[in-house]
Amino acid sequence: MFTHLQAQVPPSAKPTIDSLSRLLSQSNEDSNRVLLYMDLLNTYIDFDLKEAEALGWKANALSKKISFPLGEGRSYFSLGNIARYNGYMATCDSLFSMAEQVFTRMNNPQRLAFIDNERGSLYFNQGNYWLAADYYAKAAETFEKLNDTINYMVSYQNLISVLGETDNVAKAILLAQKILPTARLTTDTSQVFYIMQSLLVNFTLIKQLDSARFYLDPLKKFAATTADFYIATDIYNAIGDYFSAAALHKEALEYNLLALEKAELLKNDFLVTRLQLAVGSCFLALKEKEKALPYLLSALRMAEKSSNLRVSYEGTRLLSKYYEQAGQYNEAYKYLSRHLQLKDSLRDARVSNHVNYLEALYENNKKEKQINVLALQNTQKELQLVKRNRALYLGGAGAAFMLLGLGFLYRRSNHKKLIAEKEQEMQREQIKFLERQQQVVSLQSMVNGQETERTRIAKDLHDGLGGLFSTVKMYFSTLEHEQQQLKENTLFKKSYEMVDTAATEVRRIAHNMMPEVLLKLGLEKALNDLCGNITASRLLRVQLQVHGMGNRLGPSTEIMLYRIVQELLNNIAKHAQATEAIVQFLREGNRLSVTVEDNGKGFNTMAADLRKKAGLDSVKSRVDYLNGHISIESETNVGTTVMMDFLLND
Repeated sequence: MFTHLQAQVPPSAKPTIDSLSRLLSQSNEDSNRVLLYMDLLNTYIDFDLKEAEALGWKANALSKKISFPLGEGRSYFSLGNIARYNGYMATCDSLFSMAEQVFTRMNNPQRLAFIDNERGSLYFNQGNYWLAADYYAKAAETFEKLNDTINYMVSYQNLISVLGETDNVAKAILLAQKILPTARLTTDTSQVFYIMQSLLVNFTLIKQLDSARFYLDPLKKFAATTADFYIATDIYNAIGDYFSAAALHKEALEYNLLALEKAELLKNDFLVTRLQLAVGSCFLALKEKEKALPYLLSALRMAEKSSNLRVSYEGTRLLSKYYEQAGQYNEAYKYLSRHLQLKDSLRDARVSNHVNYLEALYENNKKEKQINVLALQNTQKELQLVKRNRALYLGGAGAAFMLLGLGFLYRRSNHKKLIAEKEQEMQREQIKFLERQQQVVSLQSMVNGQETERTRIAKDLHDGLGGLFSTVKMYFSTLEHEQQQLKENTLFKKSYEMVDTAATEVRRIAHNMMPEVLLKLGLEKALNDLCGNITASRLLRVQLQVHGMGNRLGPSTEIMLYRIVQELLNNIAKHAQATEAIVQFLREGNRLSVTVEDNGKGFNTMAADLRKKAGLDSVKSRVDYLNGHISIESETNVGTTVMMDFLLND
């Protein structure tokens, strides 16, 4: 199924292979032979995927023949990983599904957690980082329940890596720093260095090179001595990226070449492709463009073969740069055009993956609502059934009234009581429903009234008081012009400055009460202004990410969404002790997802006084106004994420 060049057996692996091969030749066709196949596969997988694949299919065939489900599931699982290493993602997914079916029948949660972890890596390689994070988190949760600390650390480390790819670098750093002391207590030193490598990567991404440099020396020593080529490859690549960020391109080239050497020994096309691109980029930075060309062309060729959009995107950019330096402008233009096309494809893929993820969440919420409706309908049917049974009972009891009079009265009393309780329950549900409707109507009236009053006051401040201050400033200027001696008068200058400050403050208050840009240019422009003003104040750095918001929403909807984001950012600035926040709007048709996330101190979401503690009363009322759904995730010393989903009617 998969093809690969035959590899040389490393001297360190030869004794293990010879020993296992000798035992295999002496074994019978039983479960022990399957396990020997799997041990030999795990030895070959580090340097010869073709031989490992052949051993996997032998183990699978024998497991089916002797009805050994553990061997069947393990072989499917290993074959799936081999497919992933070779870049055959669809085949990998199918083989993981086969392994999943076997381990589900066996009720083996640990093996299922292994599959969840590797599925996370599968989706990570495909660029679907949100789904990858879900699988890594699911695997970590299972391993934690099983007290499997080592594999829990592996899944947790993978989760940290994927957070960096979803622009949650600050959260990834906090999680890594939090778990590093726990990793040091385990016997698996590799996990310690995996976490240190992720810290090096993420500090480099946010240009905190002094913090990143702290991890360089221990990582260099470990990579030079470890027999695990995968972690050595990742570490050398991370060190190369660090030196590139520090503009030390010779050192960056040295470590990326070391990483490429390890990846080629592993026969891992995914890693080789990425590292060829890194080496080519280093040569370009060193103005050695002729050395860069074969690496860049090979990386692009392999990336297109495996549909690796990210490497293709970066590869076409670097090739355009190469041909521009070489004076071949037609070729430079050709690759630049492909780069721009890939940019749209990559953006669409990221948005599509996130939309699919959010759609899955939306469908789950919709199913929960349907279940609640069905439960209510079942209650009504039970009431009808009770009433019908009562009628039948009364008719049958009439014939034997004389003999069963006392029993009839007793049962009739019980049925009456049951019916009354059911009817009361139905009435309570109807009352609650009407109360909710009344609350929504009241809320809408109150919010509309608030916004109308805000608009009126803002207009009065801007046009009335603002105009008055402008006139006073004009009088001051005229007076200063006519009375030259006032220019040196301290009291006059201070009065003028106070009037100017008061005018500015009035404009600021009017803008906060009802931003003019919101009414004239729309929600996206208003949010840009809001986030920019908060960032400029240096209290908090706010990033705004908007997708699918090209068309304007209704005025009331835009105002409500603006107020929600404004209130959440105010809460973060006042209470969260955060340095960064992200506001994300994602619209697909009439579905809108809004996420506000910070890296602050967090809080306990299980506390009874959640709304009061988080200051979310006004936010919740505005979400209710738009018939939306709000959920909050928070972890102490990590941060808080507020997620809101809306079905738009505009």
